[in-house]
Amino acid sequence: MQDSRTDWAAVRAEVEAGHRTRNAIAARHGVTPGDILDRAARCKWEIEADVRAKEHGLLFEKLYWALERQIDHLLVVELTGTGEHHAAALARLLQTLDRLTALEAREKKAEKPARSREYVELRERIVKRLAELDIR
Repeated sequence: MQDSRTDWAAVRAEVEAGHRTRNAIAARHGVTPGDILDRAARCKWEIEADVRAKEHGLLFEKLYWALERQIDHLLVVELTGTGEHHAAALARLLQTLDRLTALEAREKKAEKPARSREYVELRERIVKRLAELDIR
């Protein structure tokens, strides 16, 4: 919800810097991501494609670390109803990671997604843990 106290110059600087996602910038300044998009269109902000790509990279990195934290948590959770719940959440996160990677590859017009060593290791850990939990 925007008001007259919103420092749009600061919002614009943060958007153009590309160090945070629009959602994070919006929350920081008390506006919605839609407000930012509206202001950018109305004021004709020139947002470079690499800034948009950085935002996607930031989101991908957040997802990667969420998966990493979830895996670490699952390593200590007993096989109870709670453990099954976390395993199901982990399976959904893995599907999301795969979709996001495919989307990123499509945006880069690559024939197949680039798989970093960290991505491959993370995916192997997830698959191994799901096998240990006997989740299909």
